[in-house]
Amino acid sequence: MNPAEEYILAKPEPWRSMLMELQAVIKHTVPDVEESYKWHLPFYSLKVRCSAF
Repeated sequence: MNPAEEYILAKPEPWRSMLMELQAVIKHTVPDVEESYKWHLPFYSLKVRCSAF
């Protein structure tokens, strides 16, 4: 398990479910996305474009 997943699983409901759904949508919509953990948040990047939630 990576730090981004640990962050999501540590959140209480209903936030955990919402974050897991958002993570699944991002990974399904953009299969080449790279998931990491920066600034204490899950972070997604695709080449030079970055996004965090």
